[in-house]
Amino acid sequence: MRIKKIVVSLCFMILISTLICVGSTQRFTVKGKVINAQTCEPLEGVTVTLHHIENGITDVIETGPSGKFTKHFTIIGTIKFKCEKPGYLPAENQVFARLGDNDVGFIPMIRQGEPVTQVCEEIEDTPMGKYLKSLIAEVPEIPEEKGLGEKYDEAKTAVEIQDYDNAIKLLKEVGKNHPDNFAVNFYLGLCYYQKEEYENALKYWIEASRETKERNVIFRNIAKAYEKSGDRYKAAEYMQIYAERISEDEDKKPEDVEEAYFETGKYWFNANENEKYYKAFKKVLEINPNNGDAWYFVGMYHFASGNNKECIEAMDKALENGVSEQNKQTAIGLKEAAKSAL
Repeated sequence: MRIKKIVVSLCFMILISTLICVGSTQRFTVKGKVINAQTCEPLEGVTVTLHHIENGITDVIETGPSGKFTKHFTIIGTIKFKCEKPGYLPAENQVFARLGDNDVGFIPMIRQGEPVTQVCEEIEDTPMGKYLKSLIAEVPEIPEEKGLGEKYDEAKTAVEIQDYDNAIKLLKEVGKNHPDNFAVNFYLGLCYYQKEEYENALKYWIEASRETKERNVIFRNIAKAYEKSGDRYKAAEYMQIYAERISEDEDKKPEDVEEAYFETGKYWFNANENEKYYKAFKKVLEINPNNGDAWYFVGMYHFASGNNKECIEAMDKALENGVSEQNKQTAIGLKEAAKSAL
């Protein structure tokens, strides 16, 4: 009888242990770190709202001094999260969470009303980092600035210390004697861009673009200014011009053309021009068939078009070729959705 009781007790303990193990294997975690997109500093006091799409439950947590957050769940599914902090633009994303740790990595946030002048090293190679870098105005080599006089030199110094109002005043005085000078118009556009006066920036940059056939970067800057002003279609048009000019350059590098068309694709994607963004990303894949994120966007196009077989093939290519972590979970989710629709 005693032996029987011991056996029963052991069986009970094994059952409890099994249930505990099963329960623990069903648990999964979503975690990440919220940072300042320009300085990489961790952001404390960020409100992180996590919404479980499948069961409709919403949880709200707050980041500590490390900028990190961790949330445990018991049901696998799609978690949509939003990060908010006063003085910063909100950041949103989602993850299809599986068993174990689901680390969404760095979540960059941008301070409101602060021009993007740099991108922190931790995110510079991510899609978000590349996007932020695309917003920064680029300065080409400008031989026309030689011999413009002391006021122009003072204006350049004012630009360097971000005294844009004084720089604009000085550049306009120089411009009275040099109205068609590329350097004057370029820096006037740059000053207004940094002041977030995008219509004025466009006025001077478009004028500068008429004065040069060599510096393609001006078209990229015009695209950035149009995007900042809210005209996504015009922004995409000028990014397309930039890409085409880069591809026609005799000294072009394949990786530069690839990057230019990738940016063009994202601009058309943001403008909701499906056919145009699809063509741009197909151009990227002609140059580099191993660009996982280009395959991802091609898959997105096919999913939206109801081409489920093509979507699955594209997402497979994206996953095989190292699609970025930011897009990986969505690629997996859309692939499964396309399979279900077949």
